[in-house]
Amino acid sequence: MLLDNVGEQQANALNRRFLNYIPAAYQERFDARTAVEDTKRLAGLTVEQPMLWHLYQSTGDARNQLHLKLYGREQPVILSKVLPILENFGVSVISAQTYEFDLPEQPIWMQEYELTLEHVDTVNMQVVRGQFEDSLKQIWQVVLKAIHLMNWY
Repeated sequence: MLLDNVGEQQANALNRRFLNYIPAAYQERFDARTAVEDTKRLAGLTVEQPMLWHLYQSTGDARNQLHLKLYGREQPVILSKVLPILENFGVSVISAQTYEFDLPEQPIWMQEYELTLEHVDTVNMQVVRGQFEDSLKQIWQVVLKAIHLMNWY
């Protein structure tokens, strides 16, 4: 599966880096195709881009149901910091789950949020995905700067 998506050389590198560090809870929750996509996003985390957001809908979900994945480096985001931001976007957070990948060179993690859009019956993901992800990225950069400044005093 991984080989078909990224090619042999990159598949071997990703397998060596992540295979032994995938949490059991993650393996129970997600299929191989999803794991490939998540692994590619986790591998893309850098000092310059320490967090990534990914909004999606799953087959069989209600038309106003969404899922959001947040990928990050070092320590997972504290839920009480993220929930108010998401709720200000007009979504209710139904559940959240954190998966930690304890890689020797750099701990990384993924959080998955199950969301319901309030006052909306259907979502055009082609329009909403980019706007939602970009907005969250910009807002979180401001939050991180504010936290950094507060820690200086």
